[in-house]
Amino acid sequence: MATRAAISLVTITTPSLTIGGLTGARVSRGLQSLIRRAGGYPDPQVAWTAKGRPAFSVTTLTLSALSSIGIEGAECTTVATFWHKKKAYGSRETGANHVKLTLAKAYAVPRSLRFAKGENVELAVDFLGVSSDGETNPLARTDSQALPAGYGITEAYAPAHLDIGGSDFDVSDGTLEFGVDARTDGMRAYDEEAWIENRDPALNVNSPDIAAEAAAASGAGHIYFRKRQNGTVFYPDNASQHLKISWAASRVDVGDSGGDEEVVVPLTIWPLWNGTDPVLTIATGQAIT
Repeated sequence: MATRAAISLVTITTPSLTIGGLTGARVSRGLQSLIRRAGGYPDPQVAWTAKGRPAFSVTTLTLSALSSIGIEGAECTTVATFWHKKKAYGSRETGANHVKLTLAKAYAVPRSLRFAKGENVELAVDFLGVSSDGETNPLARTDSQALPAGYGITEAYAPAHLDIGGSDFDVSDGTLEFGVDARTDGMRAYDEEAWIENRDPALNVNSPDIAAEAAAASGAGHIYFRKRQNGTVFYPDNASQHLKISWAASRVDVGDSGGDEEVVVPLTIWPLWNGTDPVLTIATGQAIT
């Protein structure tokens, strides 16, 4: 049997963070090759690796990771992904039989939150590799590794309600795009710098509340995500367990209402910077009000 694996979790040394509950993952080596011909010959003669931009991309149920990453992203050291080895004629290997891929240094960038009624909210995060000197590949592989704790589902959330200008609306489904245009750059083989060029967040939701057609065209607002309680349903609204994402100013566009079995009102909220407050504020451990 060929060696098969599934990426099970991400651990980060700084900030101290374990991201389990992965629903998807990808490791990119980001190699860019140069292939050249010369002297009038039709066939390529030489090849180089012009650039390497390794990165990890994951989707997870662990929304609390946003408290460490934030909308600014976060500089991280020792970002490790563990590949859980599958067992021939069984399920998973135990002990030191797994693979670890590590970025010695990375820029963690939040990408999106995707949510729908009756389903768990998924957070997408990229980890962009950054070299310490431009010559050293930040990506390394280590075999025969034991899995650390924390790769299971430790938390999960569902969409609660949306507030626009002081009016609450139910939410059927939607996506919050953080809109982070993150860049890495450098003059050597591997990039040595990372930063945010621009940030254009957008919240797209469908509301079953027909009153959303009269939503305010601008103003402050927020959206709650209700935390699930293992073994039962949700934590009570007054429990300090939930996630709140808010904005101090926005533009709101109301789309064309309609649907098949249920009429929904599509809304697009463009959070705006008011010159003082963050364009988005992320708060974990919140009560729903």
